[in-house]
Amino acid sequence: MSLTSIALAGYGVRTRHGASVPAAASVLHPGERLLAGTPAQLHAAAATPGRTTFVPVHYAAGGEWELLALEPRGLGPPLPPGEAGDERIDLRIRIAATTAAPEPASEGGSQPWQRLRTALWQEMAQTGSGVAAMAQLTQAPGLHAIWPALGLRNLVAMLARQGARAEALKLVEQARQAHPEYRELDYLAAKLLLAEGDPLGALAALRRATREVANPGAVYVGSGGEAGYRAHHVMAQIAERSGNQAVAIRHYLTGVLARPAYEPSVIGLLGQRAPRSSLPGLDMLLLHLGRAEPRYQTAVFTWWLLHQRWETAARALRIWTMPEEQRRAAEERLAAVHPPVQCARRAGERAGVVLQGPFLMVASSARINRYLGGALLADAALDVALEPTLPAEERQGAFPAPAGWAQGLRRLPRRLDVTIRHGWPPEFTPPGRGKLAVILPWEFGAIPRSWVEPMNRMDRIWVPSQFVGEVLARAGVEASRVEVIANGIHRELFRPEGATARPAEVRGMSFLFVGGAIARKGMDVLLAAWRQAFSARDEVTLVIKAMGAQTFYRHLSLAEEIAVASRDAKAAPILYREDTCSEAELAALYRGCDVTVLPYRGEGFGMPLAEALACGKPVIATAAGPAPEFCPREAGWWVTAREQEVPRALQPPQAMTGPFTWFEPDVDSLAAALQAAASASAAERARRGGIGSAHLHARYGWEHITAQYRQSLEALL
Repeated sequence: MSLTSIALAGYGVRTRHGASVPAAASVLHPGERLLAGTPAQLHAAAATPGRTTFVPVHYAAGGEWELLALEPRGLGPPLPPGEAGDERIDLRIRIAATTAAPEPASEGGSQPWQRLRTALWQEMAQTGSGVAAMAQLTQAPGLHAIWPALGLRNLVAMLARQGARAEALKLVEQARQAHPEYRELDYLAAKLLLAEGDPLGALAALRRATREVANPGAVYVGSGGEAGYRAHHVMAQIAERSGNQAVAIRHYLTGVLARPAYEPSVIGLLGQRAPRSSLPGLDMLLLHLGRAEPRYQTAVFTWWLLHQRWETAARALRIWTMPEEQRRAAEERLAAVHPPVQCARRAGERAGVVLQGPFLMVASSARINRYLGGALLADAALDVALEPTLPAEERQGAFPAPAGWAQGLRRLPRRLDVTIRHGWPPEFTPPGRGKLAVILPWEFGAIPRSWVEPMNRMDRIWVPSQFVGEVLARAGVEASRVEVIANGIHRELFRPEGATARPAEVRGMSFLFVGGAIARKGMDVLLAAWRQAFSARDEVTLVIKAMGAQTFYRHLSLAEEIAVASRDAKAAPILYREDTCSEAELAALYRGCDVTVLPYRGEGFGMPLAEALACGKPVIATAAGPAPEFCPREAGWWVTAREQEVPRALQPPQAMTGPFTWFEPDVDSLAAALQAAASASAAERARRGGIGSAHLHARYGWEHITAQYRQSLEALL
């Protein structure tokens, strides 16, 4: 509860009476500021005769481990002789203490709040020096429970400030036994557990911190928001460490929406390179934040410039109240970047390029964007920015060489010459300045009719295979706008030499499927051919490494069909995995299995085939579509397929440029290929894999592929 009357007489300030008591006063020392509440509320706390109002005072306010006091800051007018006053705690008001040294006269005193404050001053002066005095307060007899609980809370913070997190965690557990309703202790435990690398333990502590207490009448003094926005801030940190940006932003917003806003949450939100899809909703919240709390205006304005929210930034300058000098500086900053320059480049001036698409995801499009972005950023002739279109799902460190591309997420080119887009769904809207190039993978025999006109206005369409180029040509897209640039492989990661990962449950020879476990990838065809080719007597295992089963393919996944097939006692073993793995772990899995199989119905390229071959493993692939363009004939076994119309239930609703087709792999042909691969000797499989590896490493390394992009980009500049 925010305002509580409790009997602190004899435990807090002695009842005041007589002429020696000072006149009414609300106390805010020089250098202090209100963290919560208003000056009017603080003055009102001193309005009731005979009442002393205690409020929380934060030392090291805003730091990672704040120290917390409870001090009398509202002193009501004195009562007539013989009348008793009362004491209250008002949790609506919070004060950030000054960091200056205390006046000698303000130190000392025997009352609990004075002893607490003295211990905090000692700790602020020298880390560790206040521990003994604070420990004595927690053990003093006859005190109201507020005081020892607050002392224990501060001891935990003191230990954490010293880096003694293990000791602090032990003390938290002891304190929780004595004060089970004190949710501040659960909040502190969550912070400590997260710092110790235990996010699951931190989440469990946060669930306790945000629970309904059994005794709502119990009064404790916490940091403020420990069961609300502070707890959500820790949840945001947990989400951010795991790479889940959408969840992190949602939890940071809880603190941004608090009044006053919780500064660490504001910092956390403004530290995000937010996806374009989330920006309209955030704009209004940040406009209101800047109006309500002007100290955040510069940081919010800078964030808008990074995200190219020109109109929102201009609106803020119209409605925010700010010093004229600050306004002029902001107007100059906005004018310097909006609109981005498009006039002819001067000699030696760098060309501005923005690459838009997903980056921090386990998806082929994001992987391509990272490698292409890294190569463009390394080019001294280009001024490059990476603009995410979807929330991050993984942290930057989960991907190779973040130092080469992550810097682009925080950049803003001075000029804009070319915008490159690669993501789903494709966006053909012309940029505000410069030229437009789109990377377009496509898996079917026709495209939406509505795409043709805008595509014929684009400056360049990069497609990953000749197959996709032919589809666009049949659809009526001008050939002069289309250029084939294949996808690439990381030659240091995907190579025959290196760590191997072979699931312990594998029996005999192993076949590996990597990709979405969906009909377009041929999963149902593979299950049918597997049952036809092998039985439980055969020493073979099918390993299915499903991608996107819980994200972009979750509504199309055939996981249930796989589960049924894996329970068939007459069939050869099937292992199914949905876990997320890094590129290095994926390469080890390719090397640990014997043959990779991808009997697709529709692909724009087929990254798993290229990666498996690069690792020296032969493949089984559909003999139509893009695979024959980069897979040598002798590098595996081929599955015959015929082009046919996609079932009506799976077709998109819009009008198409022609029959909406894909390739139907022949089950008998796939079964025969599986048997042929199983009967081949290890030497024969190694020979075929070696052919594929040499071919991929010679022609499809990312350095070779990105050079093609750079050459094509130069023609646009």
